[in-house]
Amino acid sequence: METVRTDVLIVGAGPTGLTLACSLARAGVRFHLIDKITERSPYSRALVVQLRSLEIFNQLGIADGLIPLGNEAGNAKIFVKRKLRVELPIFDVAYKGCRFDKALFIEQGRTEHSLEECLFGLGGKAHLGHELLGFEETADGVAARCRGDEEYAVECRYIAGCDGAHSVVRHGKGIAFEGSAYAQDFILGDLDIDWNQPRDSFMAFQDRAGFMALFPMRDRSRLIAARGRYREDAPDPTLDDFREIFKRLVPYEAELSNPVWLARFHLHHRIAARFRSGRAMLAGDAAHIHSPVGGQGMNTGIQDA
Repeated sequence: METVRTDVLIVGAGPTGLTLACSLARAGVRFHLIDKITERSPYSRALVVQLRSLEIFNQLGIADGLIPLGNEAGNAKIFVKRKLRVELPIFDVAYKGCRFDKALFIEQGRTEHSLEECLFGLGGKAHLGHELLGFEETADGVAARCRGDEEYAVECRYIAGCDGAHSVVRHGKGIAFEGSAYAQDFILGDLDIDWNQPRDSFMAFQDRAGFMALFPMRDRSRLIAARGRYREDAPDPTLDDFREIFKRLVPYEAELSNPVWLARFHLHHRIAARFRSGRAMLAGDAAHIHSPVGGQGMNTGIQDA
């Protein structure tokens, strides 16, 4: 069986794992980066890049190329019972010495592509279709078993779990993932909104019966809405579901069309009991998950890395 010898085995090649790999490559630290996915998702998923993450991307040399691919927004508008109650420069929080002053709304796939290009330029790569089967600590490091086209061994000094909420690394160390699920059923839609509102603000709309958040991307918008209590047998959302909620909560005329992604999901808020155990470390969703409102999830992972 082939053996790969390296300093750090990084499990998970999303934004967290890619940022860690780029950072290690710049520091001259050897790594082996794997992810069990065989291809990147075409859907937007996490889409807010906060100012601190832009600073990190600037250090990696990718911020200037990434910004034109997304939509910059600095404001948050909060509507209650169809009336604008609060408008805040919530994303416009630049401090002295920071060259960025707005959050970037951009599809996660574009962010990952930029990070992969950076990694390639540093002489590294992500091994997609490679899965962590198991690992154990040894006297001077970690011995792991992985599988790509065939099974192989990895001998390393440390293992980094950047492998999401169902982290194999976290489970392998028996680290508790403490917290619970939100009671609500949430739906999301990436679609076109034809209306006369500018694309410079995150918007939230609510009343006693519901909630909807709007994230303005460059080419379309992301809507996230609460739809009653969570049920396993609840149907997947339709465009008409979003039209109905939008009409009830939003005080502006608009036409919703051309959905490229409609999905339902169950949100949890959880945190690992430890972020490090021996030679294993956790980052990103493997270490903590929470509501997407505020757009911090991917950013906390990037900053963990």
